[in-house]
Amino acid sequence: MVIWAREHRAFAVEEYLKSDEPVIVVQRRFRRLFNIGRNGSVPKRDTINRWVQNFRTTASAINRKPKGRPRSVRTPAAVEMVPEV
Repeated sequence: MVIWAREHRAFAVEEYLKSDEPVIVVQRRFRRLFNIGRNGSVPKRDTINRWVQNFRTTASAINRKPKGRPRSVRTPAAVEMVPEV
Protein backbone atom coordinates (compact mmCIF):
# COMPACT_ATOMS: atom_id res chain seq x y z
CA MET A 1 0.00 0.00 0.00
CA VAL A 2 1.37 3.37 -1.03
CA ILE A 3 1.00 6.34 1.29
CA TRP A 4 0.48 9.40 -0.87
CA ALA A 5 1.82 12.82 0.11
CA ARG A 6 -0.45 15.82 0.54
CA GLU A 7 0.73 17.39 -2.71
CA HIS A 8 -0.20 14.20 -4.57
CA ARG A 9 -3.66 14.19 -3.04
CA ALA A 10 -4.15 17.90 -3.67
CA PHE A 11 -3.15 17.59 -7.32
CA ALA A 12 -5.46 14.63 -7.94
CA VAL A 13 -8.45 16.30 -6.27
CA GLU A 14 -7.88 19.64 -8.01
CA GLU A 15 -7.49 18.01 -11.42
CA TYR A 16 -10.58 15.89 -10.97
CA LEU A 17 -12.76 18.79 -9.85
CA LYS A 18 -11.32 21.25 -12.36
CA SER A 19 -11.40 19.12 -15.49
CA ASP A 20 -14.68 17.20 -15.13
CA GLU A 21 -13.02 14.32 -16.99
CA PRO A 22 -12.75 10.63 -16.13
CA VAL A 23 -10.34 9.50 -13.42
CA ILE A 24 -8.09 7.83 -16.02
CA VAL A 25 -7.28 11.27 -17.44
CA VAL A 26 -6.37 12.51 -13.96
CA GLN A 27 -4.17 9.44 -13.48
CA ARG A 28 -2.34 10.16 -16.76
CA ARG A 29 -1.74 13.79 -15.79
CA PHE A 30 -0.57 12.64 -12.38
CA ARG A 31 1.91 10.26 -13.99
CA ARG A 32 3.22 13.01 -16.27
CA LEU A 33 3.53 15.69 -13.59
CA PHE A 34 5.29 13.51 -11.03
CA ASN A 35 7.45 11.69 -13.64
CA ILE A 36 6.16 8.25 -12.78
CA GLY A 37 7.19 5.56 -15.23
CA ARG A 38 4.89 3.29 -17.17
CA ASN A 39 4.99 0.59 -14.51
CA GLY A 40 5.05 3.02 -11.59
CA SER A 41 2.26 3.30 -9.09
CA VAL A 42 -0.44 5.96 -9.43
CA PRO A 43 -3.52 6.39 -7.21
CA LYS A 44 -6.28 3.95 -8.09
CA ARG A 45 -9.70 5.12 -9.25
CA ASP A 46 -11.29 4.27 -5.89
CA THR A 47 -8.56 6.16 -4.05
CA ILE A 48 -9.07 9.34 -6.08
CA ASN A 49 -12.84 9.06 -5.70
CA ARG A 50 -12.44 8.68 -1.90
CA TRP A 51 -10.16 11.75 -1.76
CA VAL A 52 -12.72 13.77 -3.74
CA GLN A 53 -15.55 12.57 -1.49
CA ASN A 54 -13.54 13.48 1.62
CA PHE A 55 -12.81 16.89 0.13
CA ARG A 56 -16.45 17.53 -0.65
CA THR A 57 -17.59 16.62 2.86
CA THR A 58 -14.72 17.98 4.98
CA ALA A 59 -12.85 20.40 2.67
CA SER A 60 -9.77 18.20 3.12
CA ALA A 61 -8.35 15.27 1.15
CA ILE A 62 -6.75 13.80 4.26
CA ASN A 63 -8.24 10.56 5.59
CA ARG A 64 -10.84 10.95 8.28
CA LYS A 65 -10.13 9.56 11.70
CA PRO A 66 -12.08 6.38 12.40
CA LYS A 67 -15.07 6.77 14.66
CA GLY A 68 -15.35 4.73 17.77
CA ARG A 69 -13.96 4.40 21.21
CA PRO A 70 -10.66 6.23 21.74
CA ARG A 71 -7.64 4.06 22.40
CA SER A 72 -6.65 3.75 26.02
CA VAL A 73 -3.20 4.63 27.27
CA ARG A 74 -1.04 1.98 28.87
CA THR A 75 0.40 3.56 31.99
CA PRO A 76 2.31 1.73 34.72
CA ALA A 77 -0.59 2.32 37.11
CA ALA A 78 -3.09 0.82 34.66
CA VAL A 79 -0.84 -2.17 34.02
CA GLU A 80 -0.63 -2.89 37.76
CA MET A 81 -4.42 -2.86 38.05
CA VAL A 82 -4.82 -5.69 35.53
CA PRO A 83 -4.52 -9.13 37.15
CA GLU A 84 -2.01 -11.58 35.72
CA VAL A 85 -3.40 -14.56 33.90
